[in-house]
Amino acid sequence: MFEQEKFSNILKEITNSYGSISELANYTHQSRSYFSKYINLRLDKPPTPKVLEKIANASKGITTYTELLNICGYLPCEINDNVSSLDYKLSESIFKDNLHKLSKYNLSDSDLSYITNLLVDRKDVNSVIESKLNDFASKYPEAKILYDTLIEINDNINSSLINLNRNGYLYPIPIYKNNKHIDLFLSSNVVDYTNYNIPLNTSANDYFALLIDSDKMFPLLDVNDIVIIQKGENLENGQIVAVYSTTKECCLIGKLFKYENIIELSYLNSKSEKFIVNDIKFLGKVIKAENQSAFK
Repeated sequence: MFEQEKFSNILKEITNSYGSISELANYTHQSRSYFSKYINLRLDKPPTPKVLEKIANASKGITTYTELLNICGYLPCEINDNVSSLDYKLSESIFKDNLHKLSKYNLSDSDLSYITNLLVDRKDVNSVIESKLNDFASKYPEAKILYDTLIEINDNINSSLINLNRNGYLYPIPIYKNNKHIDLFLSSNVVDYTNYNIPLNTSANDYFALLIDSDKMFPLLDVNDIVIIQKGENLENGQIVAVYSTTKECCLIGKLFKYENIIELSYLNSKSEKFIVNDIKFLGKVIKAENQSAFK
């Protein structure tokens, strides 16, 4: 679903960074009135992925290509998605958006099914797809025009996939409140969601966020701050980690130091604590917080 107000607000923020809507329009090679209509919620249909790519590149870091794809309805948000399933959804969405361009060629149902599978499933490399499109178009009277149309659709899909996979993908990560039970990841403990750009070769399920409920890591982290954690148990000394203590019945955030059968958590605003290894369940390493530079 196209979230018009979110898209409008992002365009306003980008426009403010340029000083005028005309400067943004010039930078992206779009018209001033085009952006004005989106800002004023007068267009119901979202821009094409190609235009979104231009906006993202011009946004000065305010947004990403993948965030715009989500807001404009090209990538339905499902927490368990991975990169390959998102590739398919994006390809399918762009193909459907361009399907009207093929209506004048009166393709048979079987031919349309073949083209759909070729362009959406994308099981072949791009050069092979282009060759198959050429062979396919040669069967029709307007072979050259049909081929050009198919290549245009294919190029749109291909460039969008390249951009998606270069930037990772933005997905909502559940924020959990601290819980006195070992099973932290209960839906009843989710207080909100925060967006995060999921790197390649990982899933949104590899991450969770935790609502901070102490000031032990102040000024780095304070009460009600949020940290994003990449799940894992193979953690290294010096990393800022999230652990669960069975004796304290809570999650703790601190800098990790391991000594044989002792685990030490070092805090910024409190004395370090030591635990027996068996008392600690490793949840993962902190990779992002309000003060992101602390985790680089």
